[in-house]
Parts: sequence; structure tokens; C-alpha cells
Amino acid sequence: RLGKSHPSLQSYLDAVYPDLVLDKKHDTTKRDDDDAVLRPPVRPKQKEFSLVVVTESRYKRILLGMKNRGFGKGFYNAFGGKIDPGDKSPAYGAMRELKEETNINVPLDVIQRCYVGLLRFTFDDDDE
Repeated sequence: RLGKSHPSLQSYLDAVYPDLVLDKKHDTTKRDDDDAVLRPPVRPKQKEFSLVVVTESRYKRILLGMKNRGFGKGFYNAFGGKIDPGDKSPAYGAMRELKEETNINVPLDVIQRCYVGLLRFTFDDDDE
């Protein structure tokens, strides 16, 4: 946790999530078993979100949108949102959110290939 150096991601996850399990059901990336995606369990008051950064590497540009409501309203941000219980995977949720917010269709296999990680936010003052 804070103030402690961890030699690896696994060491950090072991300290923060002692009950961590490999979640191969939601692992949509093509990896060897040794590189399986570690997905900590969702805790109470935590929500899973996707974040998709659309880039145009040739011109070193990224696409941002103005946030019109909720957390960050009035600021520019990348695209994404809450991963719904009906989403087949986090990658599917990211693909769906990008389509809903921008009308850009990115194939699921591209989203999966570019997968980086998961974002989880804890809202202590949220009654949901």
C-alpha cells in the first residue's frame, strides 16, 4: 500500500487484494496462461468503468469529448462509461460505450488487442 515499495504488480495486488483470483471468464485478450489478466473482485461501493482513448498516431492526436453531465462535467475527457452487467466482457463494454458516445465502430478484436487494464472508482458518498 502507500509507503511500501512493491517489486512487482503481483506483490502490490497481493497486499491490496488478499482474496485476488484469476478471472479467466472475463479475460478477452489472447495471452498465455502465465499472463492471465488479474481482475480484483468488485468491492461494495466500487463500480467498473471503461475508458477508451482514440488516437491517430500519424499526427500524434487524440480524440476527446466534452463531458456534459456527472463527474467531470464541463471538462474534456476520453470516452467510456460504466460496464453493464449484460456486457460479455470489459472490452465489449468499452466497444459499446465508444459507439454510444461517438458513433465510432471499432471491432471487438481491436479493442481486445489494445486492452490495457481496468479502472475502478470508489464513491464513498454515493448511496447506490
